Amino acid sequence: MGIDALLTIITVIISVATSSATLGYWLASKFKEVEFRFRNVELRMDRLEGAFNSITSSSSRYWRPGDPKP
Repeated sequence: MGIDALLTIITVIISVATSSATLGYWLASKFKEVEFRFRNVELRMDRLEGAFNSITSSSSRYWRPGDPKP
């Protein structure tokens, strides 16, 4: 194996390693962003659920037409 072939192999390995590292860094940042957005959605859903439960618990104290009288 000549020095040219060895340099070609090393160049290809370095190129693939650099591309893989860059892709891994980019994917990690995207996953972090997606996780942050899901956490925000989850917090909003929890607040919405709390508001809905508050409304339904307060409205159950009142009689509505069509409901059997207590």
